[in-house]
Amino acid sequence: MGQSDSSASGHCRLTRLHGKSDGVTKLRSNGVTSNEDGASQDSLEEWPYCLTALLPYCRGAFMGVMIQSLRWLLRWLFRLTVLGVGAVLLMALSAFVTVRVVTLRKSVRVPDFRGKTLEQAMETAERLQLRLDVRPAGTFSETVPPQRIADQDPPPGTWVKPGRSVEVALSLGRARVQVPDLSGRSLRGIRLTLQTLGLDLGQVLYVQTAGAPDTVLAQDPPPGRWVPGGTAVHLVVNRGRPDTYVMPDVIGRPLEAVVDFFQRKGYRLGYVEARVYPGLPAGIVIGQVPKAGYPLQRHDTIQLTVSRAP
Repeated sequence: MGQSDSSASGHCRLTRLHGKSDGVTKLRSNGVTSNEDGASQDSLEEWPYCLTALLPYCRGAFMGVMIQSLRWLLRWLFRLTVLGVGAVLLMALSAFVTVRVVTLRKSVRVPDFRGKTLEQAMETAERLQLRLDVRPAGTFSETVPPQRIADQDPPPGTWVKPGRSVEVALSLGRARVQVPDLSGRSLRGIRLTLQTLGLDLGQVLYVQTAGAPDTVLAQDPPPGRWVPGGTAVHLVVNRGRPDTYVMPDVIGRPLEAVVDFFQRKGYRLGYVEARVYPGLPAGIVIGQVPKAGYPLQRHDTIQLTVSRAP
């Protein structure tokens, strides 16, 4: 029994030996052996200790196998998932391409009708098995001449089925603008008005006449006329009173009337000399500088000589 107790506390090794046909099984535990017919009591008592020693090793091996199996299973599930999603996407793409190809084979591409006459567009549409609808109202265009196609729907390059209608609009030419009345207005304000209406300022002819300076006296086209956008409006503008004036003959006229005349014209009067002139009453102009017919600048000073009483 002392030998059996020491074997229980030491390493326990279980070995099963299979014989040929006699069914002999040997149990070896630290050198102690028993056969199938006469197993000793000591060998039977060693079984629980051997199982207890082997249990941790069996548990570790089992957990390792389970973890490896789980990793292998997850790896294959991931691969199958990726393959499945890829197959679905490939099938969807193939179906889309197939439908697109079949649709395009049965479709026609809308040509560009813009800039063509209605007769040219109808001939092209008939060749492509398309219908052409003309909008009742035309559209203004800065680039397309009148009575040519300026707009279309669907736009050029669109794929449509045969028999589809294409709506077109004929050009009315450039947008038309009503010319405003510019008479009496200053040239500075007219520039902004014409620009706002889409009109251009044409030639400006200056004249010198009575009236406010830098104001419009005449225009072409006249007010109220409808013209295309960008039309030039020509103006006649007043420069105001002329800078030069022909000196009139004021000899023999009363001084008061002559002074009033030049003051109204904006000219300056200088020194007035008084002399005795036989046969004339006092206050009659008997001399002038400049003389009659000479050019008179606005900055010139007019000198007069008048009669006085003796």
